[in-house]
Amino acid sequence: MQSLTLLQTSNPTLLWSHRDFIPFLERQFIRCGVPKRYWGTTLENKQLGEPIRESLYLYGNTGTGKTHEAAKLAKAKIIASTQLYGESQFVNLSKVAMIGVAKLLDNLKKSYNNSGLTEGEIVAHFSTCNLLILDDLGADALSDWGVSKLFDIIDERYANLLPTVITSNYSPRDLFSRLGGSTTAQAIVSRLCTYERRQLEGKDRRL
Repeated sequence: MQSLTLLQTSNPTLLWSHRDFIPFLERQFIRCGVPKRYWGTTLENKQLGEPIRESLYLYGNTGTGKTHEAAKLAKAKIIASTQLYGESQFVNLSKVAMIGVAKLLDNLKKSYNNSGLTEGEIVAHFSTCNLLILDDLGADALSDWGVSKLFDIIDERYANLLPTVITSNYSPRDLFSRLGGSTTAQAIVSRLCTYERRQLEGKDRRL
């Protein structure tokens, strides 16, 4: 197999000027779970941004832009990790995952009844990816099982210093009650309190 020559790794100008770069990014956004609604500004304005290095807890009322901000961080990581080999082969060197908490737990439940990924494989994927974004934590009431599975992922990432971004309508203090007030809920909130915390304020932008 012929080895590929690395042409460019750091200057985004070459990437953005390549005719295949935007289609490549769109495929990466789909693969990583970035909702299509949040693709636009990056693809239209060619905004790169700085990839996040520390964990972040974004909270605030509905419609204040939490998911939008989280998606920007996912896109920045994807773009910053993309390299061009040869004349036309793009490679993304990072693993980014963006998923709603309810969908994550639903995927885990479905793993018990199908021949796809096992529960352990799903948990391992979200526990070890380079950047994980969990959207809308606390939007739905969680069972003890759901809280336990969520703790497994958050704790593994905490132990291995992997950046995690979590969005929620609840402050960490209020989240404890929302998650059921159990010892496991307390353990989750304890780890979230080590994250940078950023409250987004304002009116619902969707109204």
